[in-house]
Amino acid sequence: RPPKSTLFPYTTLFRSGDYIGQTLDQVKIHLQTVFGSTRQLITVKEPPVYVYDKSPAGTILEQSPAANMELSGPTQLTFVVSRGPERAKVKVPDLVGLPLQEAALLIEKSGIAFQFTMRPVEGRERPGTIVAQLPAPGTLEDQTAPVSIVFGAPERTAGMVTGLFSQPLPEYPYPLRAVLYAEPPSGARVPIISVDHPGRSFTMPYSLPEGSVLVLQVLNKVVARVEA
Repeated sequence: RPPKSTLFPYTTLFRSGDYIGQTLDQVKIHLQTVFGSTRQLITVKEPPVYVYDKSPAGTILEQSPAANMELSGPTQLTFVVSRGPERAKVKVPDLVGLPLQEAALLIEKSGIAFQFTMRPVEGRERPGTIVAQLPAPGTLEDQTAPVSIVFGAPERTAGMVTGLFSQPLPEYPYPLRAVLYAEPPSGARVPIISVDHPGRSFTMPYSLPEGSVLVLQVLNKVVARVEA
């Protein structure tokens, strides 16, 4: 007859695993697999405690209950998880005057966070280019602090549609790989930008053939699909 717990009578005792060194996502998938379609007796407390550490982002550093502790009923695991090493500040590039595609490449290369707005051009500003940014080029900025970028709307072209893609996101504990691409009515998908993104809000101007669909992926998972 299985041992009994005073809190959970007739419940078989089991032990907590050793999850230190594994990634948070690996452990969540493992627990779902172990319990299958039955009630999941071990769950992960959300959100975990995140700290900067030399270990890769997402690595479990500490756990409670400790490994190999006897458990006698539904239990929440509390984890301390690495955010990755604390990153040095990034230098804000000079984006003003660049067409959108060139600006996107420079954003990817520099590693800055960004927040786009779009407006009609004024004075000598060139349509379809970056017309303003804040902070100024050369500023050292935290990687999660967005640089405000203003895109001057391009001139209207038959068969093309222009707009500002905007998608709210959770605030991530560390930047996650996000990819925005377009699916034109005919032809292969067109990459627009691929960055490590801190979350909260993803914004990006676009100028695409009518009927195109914009798709945003975070960690290879589609989080938004919008017709342009």
